[in-house]
Amino acid sequence: EIYGYDAPYNLYASAWSCATDPQRRFRLAVSSFIEEYSNKISIVQLDESAGELVLRNTFDHPYPATKLMWIPDGKGTYPDLIATSGDYLRLWRTGQAIGTTRATVDGTVRTQLIAHDKEVFDISFSRGNRDMFASVGADGSVRLFDLRHLEHSTIIYEDPQRTPLLRLAWNRNDHNYIATFACESNEVSGSGYCYPTSFSNAL
Repeated sequence: EIYGYDAPYNLYASAWSCATDPQRRFRLAVSSFIEEYSNKISIVQLDESAGELVLRNTFDHPYPATKLMWIPDGKGTYPDLIATSGDYLRLWRTGQAIGTTRATVDGTVRTQLIAHDKEVFDISFSRGNRDMFASVGADGSVRLFDLRHLEHSTIIYEDPQRTPLLRLAWNRNDHNYIATFACESNEVSGSGYCYPTSFSNAL
């Protein structure tokens, strides 16, 4: 079957939650693309009895979010977080209203991380450690964060020409490795983040 959701705005980014419990499964976060400061993040969820995607919540987001990502926690052992990138990297806490399946976001940022010197283009949680995530941005750096110590980040790579880095991906087989590529580049670079100075040659 194909399910649809018609948002009241143009869409830019989306991310499925990997939660498996009945209250949180089949959730999709989507972001608006409105060419002004005020944008939106909406959470929709499959209503299995009605057989349709329904809006659970919408909250404001400054500028369009370039990437959305739920914390990779299928069992519900961590806080229910959504990370967004754009002008800054932000972590939003969601939850469940007691006795309902409606997602709640109070519209306030759990944490706004000011680490990159310019816009943040991509974020990704580690596949092997839910506390670790990385980001890339217009300042040409890859930064590694730990949810347990958000007061600082580790720069694990800086592009030699400070060219903006657009995307990053964790290695599915070994979570110690991250790949990234720069704007207007045909090269992918990979690194073992345990050894930040050993960013390998372009692949």
